[in-house]
Formats: sequence, structure tokens, C-alpha cells
Amino acid sequence: MRQAVLIRLVYFMCFPLLAGCATRYDVVFTEKFIEEPCSGSILCEKDRNFVLVKRIREVSAGVARNTAGTLIPGCAMHGKQYICEQGEVGLPRNKLLSNENYDLLLQGYQSSISSYSPNPCEVFSTTKSQNDEYLIIEDYMNFAHVELERVNIENHTGSPLEDYTAVHFVCDRECYYDEDRNINSNEIHLVLSKSRRSGRLDETDIEKRQASIVRLINDCRMEMI
Repeated sequence: MRQAVLIRLVYFMCFPLLAGCATRYDVVFTEKFIEEPCSGSILCEKDRNFVLVKRIREVSAGVARNTAGTLIPGCAMHGKQYICEQGEVGLPRNKLLSNENYDLLLQGYQSSISSYSPNPCEVFSTTKSQNDEYLIIEDYMNFAHVELERVNIENHTGSPLEDYTAVHFVCDRECYYDEDRNINSNEIHLVLSKSRRSGRLDETDIEKRQASIVRLINDCRMEMI
């Protein structure tokens, strides 16, 4: 168990002409992480290496309650303090496997995001965990169901300064799952530019990404034979 000495002043208000001040501190007294069998998510069915990473903290009311005074989901009173628990689907870092074709396809906006690919067809996007021993799984993509003739690399403009290139995959069945929104889809959308404001890719770069797409789909199909 890790002793947390975090004391953060989040609200401090003094009224002129009054003698008193109202002060609220956010205090994390203790923090620990527990690994449990994966449960409560569709992702648990996708790979046996996934686990449930539980973060358990003993905290003050300033952490356990929002500004309206309502308990934050996962938090409960524990004596004079509160216990807050949060569970996320995670992957031990030592189990991380990459997909070279997928990495070459991105090379920009999402290339800094570690991905987990247990086979040539399936890719999981990950994000950092509060515990450095794990990565948190964000979404799932299965390129086995992509219709290659319907893959489209396209340029986008949106809000002010947005200008980027992306690739749009269409599948013949569900091939994408977003853990945070709990949404399944038969489409995969990936940003290829370095950022949504970095500009469109030139023709040479687009040709390289197209070649990576073909290799990705072909290698996946070979795996299925």
C-alpha cells in the first residue's frame, strides 16, 4: 500500500469584512492497486491476457464528493473518511505485442499511443494507467472483416484550424468497439496526420499509408486461411 501525501488546496474563499474563510482540501491518505480476473466488459472476452486493474484509495470528502456534495460513483463512507474504488480493463506491460503494419499505417497522430496486437487481425488501443505496470485498454479493432475495396483515405476540415488526413474502414460486420462509450460499430476511423491541425498528408505519404493498409489486410487474411 502506498502512502499518498498529496494535499491539494482546491477551494479557498475569503469574504471581505468577515472574519472567517472557507477552505476545502483534497487528501489521499492511502492508495493501492489490485489485479483481479477481467470482468464487466466485452473486452474481457477478446483476450485472455486482460485483467481488471482496481485502484483503491482512502480519501477525504473533497476527493469523494463533487462540488455539489454528491458522492462520486465508486466512493463510499468508511469511518471518518471515504473509500473510492475504480476498475479498468488493463494489460500487463510485459504482455504487450505490436503490429508492424498497423504502426506503419499510423506514423502520426495516434502512433504515440501504444497498441496491443495479439495476432495480425486484431488491434487494441491503449492508454497509460495510474499504475506503470499496466496499460488500459481503450478500444478494439478487427481488420479481418474490412472490405478492402471500400477503404477510403480522405481529407477533413472541421472546427477552425482543423485540417488533416484520415482513413475510413468499412466492415461487413461489427469490427470496432469503444470501451468508454460502450459502442460497437462496423466502421473504423483513424487519423493519419500528426494532429488534427497539422495539415493534410502529401501524395507520397498517402501512397505509403495505402501500401501499409494493403499489407495489414493481406497479412490478416493469410492468418485466417
